[in-house]
This record gives sequence, structure tokens and C-alpha cells, in this order.
Amino acid sequence: MRKLLLNLLAFAFILSITNANAQVILSGIEGASNFQIAQDIKTYTGIKTLDIKPSSGSVENFNNLKPGTIAFIQYDVLQQEAWNDLTNITNRTDDVKILLSLGNEEIHLVAHTESNISSIRDLNDPNIKVGIGSKDQGTAVTATIIKQQTECKWTDVNLSFKESIKALLTREIDAFFFVGSAPVAAFKPFSLLSPAHQKKIKLISISDVRLKEIYGEPVRILRTTYDWAPYDVTTYAVISLLVTKVTGETPEQQKQIKDLLGSIKTNIINLQKDGHPQWRQVAFNFNRLDWPVHPIADEVFKKKKPGEN
Repeated sequence: MRKLLLNLLAFAFILSITNANAQVILSGIEGASNFQIAQDIKTYTGIKTLDIKPSSGSVENFNNLKPGTIAFIQYDVLQQEAWNDLTNITNRTDDVKILLSLGNEEIHLVAHTESNISSIRDLNDPNIKVGIGSKDQGTAVTATIIKQQTECKWTDVNLSFKESIKALLTREIDAFFFVGSAPVAAFKPFSLLSPAHQKKIKLISISDVRLKEIYGEPVRILRTTYDWAPYDVTTYAVISLLVTKVTGETPEQQKQIKDLLGSIKTNIINLQKDGHPQWRQVAFNFNRLDWPVHPIADEVFKKKKPGEN
């Protein structure tokens, strides 16, 4: 009995060390693109100490960000938090640094066909109820920015992704937003619906020149992306980032970051071949971003000059 107790205590001690050394990655909603990409990182880098934690989205990830923790965060969420710092005289973004740019996440607007919504302009009505995601989701920030920029007057409804789907199909809301890299696996249940039920939902184009200054040129979700939406859709995209906080970062945490980024770089061909399609956008540069980059990311991804080894 004494030996068994000692073995259990030894195992608990080893487990506590393993957990203490684990590198946490705050991903996103299970089944959505960020969660899949995080799983790809764990699979293809082979780093056994990675601890992938699902979350409600970018806002929750930002609120839980700390040194040694890596988080998926939308660029527009990061910019909004910088605005909040200026207006609230806080400094929550001062030590946030970018580790990797993961490319675009498309802004999806899904509507019930009986609501007669065919464009973003049709949301300019207080009687139109729109799911904008939960308050922890980056989608809620994006939807709020769109609403402000386009001056639309829809009524916001804060619902999680799953709640939004249920509310749309039961006509409790007329439409909902979701930000995710297409194809979003979490939309797969729509593919299982009968053709008659699929006709009740529609992917809506988002086009407004006032959104270009924030999200850049429009992008397209092609007709081959979702079988329940067999038509091309114009929309905008949000840049997805991996970030961390540097204040209080230990040498061990810095080594973990360097090992992780280096392993992603080494395995990028396999990630782009077999991982989520968003990996094909990763080019190891920060050209589209006006935000400080982590020195380790600069070191790992810097371009070699001619003659350098």
C-alpha cells in the first residue's frame, strides 16, 4: 500500500511538471478554422508539450493572454483593443507581439431566405435581428465594426455560433455573422440538410466601399466552397494572427516559442498539403500588418540576404 501511494505521488509530481512546462495555445470554437489549425500545429510539429485549448473566440483569447501563452486573435480585434487602451487610458496591448500571420478569415453572413435579405444594405432596419456572436467572439467585434461603418440599423442579438444556427432555422433571427477561414467545418451540418431545408438558408455577399479602408480589397467565397451555397459570394476578410505577451516572458518560454515557430517553418509544406486550406496563405511575412512583431519571429522568419549561410 505504501509503495502504491509513493508511485501515485511520483506520478502526480511528474504530471504537475509536465503541465507546468506545457505550451498553451488558445485556439477557438471546436470545429471552426482556428481550432483545426491549432490541431494541425500539434500534429505536424510533433511537439508533445503543446496544450490546445478551445475557446469562444478572439476576445476571450485576448482576455486570457499572458506570457508563455499563444493565442489566435483577429487583427481587427487587436486593433479594437488598442483603441480601447487609448480611450480608457489602459495599456493591455502594449506588450502584445505578433508571432505569425495566418492569412485571411472570411466574413460570412448567413440569412434565412424568408427574410428577403440579399445584401448588406437589407440589414438597415431595426426590425431585422442579426446574430453577431457571443461577447467573447471576434465575430462580435467584426459585426460591430461593419454596423458602424455601413451605418446599418439592424438589432444585435448576442448568440454563440451554435445558438445562432438554431435561432436562424427557427426564425428567431433573420441572419448571423461568422468569421472563419473558408471552408468552415462547423458549417458542415448545413450540408446534411435536405435540399428543401437548404433552400431556407443563403450566404449573402458583403460589399460596401466604406469597409475597404479597414479590411482591404474584397475577397470571394467560391461556389465550390459549400455545397449548400453553390454560388460565388463577395465579402471581406480579417487577418488571423498568432500572438503572445512578452512582459515577464522567461528564457524557457522564449525557447518554446522559437522551437514552435521553427517547427512550423520546417513543416510548412506538409501543413499546406494536408492541413487546413488556410495554411496555403502562410508566407512567413508581416507585410500587411502595422503591429510590433516578436523578436523571435523576426529571427526565425527573416529573409536571408545573398551570401548569408
